[in-house]
Amino acid sequence: TPESVTHTNLQSLCMAGDVFSNSDSNFGLFKVITLPNLRVVEARHIGPWPHEEFKAFLKRSKCPLERLIFRNALSDRQRAEYATLIPSLELIIEGEDTTLL
Repeated sequence: TPESVTHTNLQSLCMAGDVFSNSDSNFGLFKVITLPNLRVVEARHIGPWPHEEFKAFLKRSKCPLERLIFRNALSDRQRAEYATLIPSLELIIEGEDTTLL
């Protein structure tokens, strides 16, 4: 079992590349980190998004997340769940004209 890590100063996290493409090799990033000061997450070309793992991460971190930027599309259900978790969240899906405030 990986050891959990808390980083209290990190405010921005940008992920690019095929990070989550193979579920067998998924390293469980969001299962082991807690980022209580995170304000921006940007995910580009990362493969399948670990939605449930990310929601648990947000709840655990209790971070003041302001902006979530995706290059990959999210389902309407996933968008609604993020908006429910953090009502003030700006959700940006690049390649679409949709932004939730």
